[in-house]
Amino acid sequence: MNLSDKIAAVAPVSSPMTLLFLEQEPVRPITVIAAGGDRDNVVPFYGGPCYFNALQGEPVFASFYNSGAYWVEKNGIDTEPVVDRVASNILRTTYSGGHYGTEVILYHVERGGHSYYNLPQLNSRVIWNHLKEHSLPEYDIEWLPPLTAKGDYVVKNGTTLPLKFQLLGFADGNVVEDIQDIFVTIEGEGLEQTWELGSGRNALRFDERECHYILNFHTKDYELVEGAIYKATVYNSDGKKLGRSISFELSPEKAKLKK
Repeated sequence: MNLSDKIAAVAPVSSPMTLLFLEQEPVRPITVIAAGGDRDNVVPFYGGPCYFNALQGEPVFASFYNSGAYWVEKNGIDTEPVVDRVASNILRTTYSGGHYGTEVILYHVERGGHSYYNLPQLNSRVIWNHLKEHSLPEYDIEWLPPLTAKGDYVVKNGTTLPLKFQLLGFADGNVVEDIQDIFVTIEGEGLEQTWELGSGRNALRFDERECHYILNFHTKDYELVEGAIYKATVYNSDGKKLGRSISFELSPEKAKLKK
């Protein structure tokens, strides 16, 4: 958790999170590929006290699925998972589309014990094939006022919302001063729109003096749904998410920052 700015992905096996860690915040989102058996006689799959006499009788562990839910939330994943049965006794749940392109993948081994699994559908090679798809990002995103990643914003329907952000080097946090090949999407109920670099009213532009990007979201140009939540995300030319998305609610009322 404390090294999530240095490690892109982890794969805990037969090791759900302790309750203490559920109260902490990771440094950044991180991909998690977890596996656990529901007949584990060392670490309880469904949470509770441990089975090896540490803090005997007191709850220590979160459940396997609650551990996964923690990372789904921290990674900013708001899409429904894909659930498939990869073997007669292995259920895989995949959450995709998190900040920085993170995922949470849960392998539930039915009737499985406390083990590092070496099964045809779940073994070191299978796990590595997931892990190798992830790397630390080259860039991070800093959203600039009026919308930032620090709060939920309500946008009045019919107005124009300026979305501004800077690219930062992920390793050093310095502002990237030269223009990069990126694009922005805004998605929500009734809308899936892309802004690419260019000029004109409906383009993503780069301000060389301020070293930031800006697009003007003209809400009146779209058939939006009041009360719905819309999400803006930055991607590189390969379609990989950069940094954290930001969300805002469309309202007939005056724009404001939610408390």
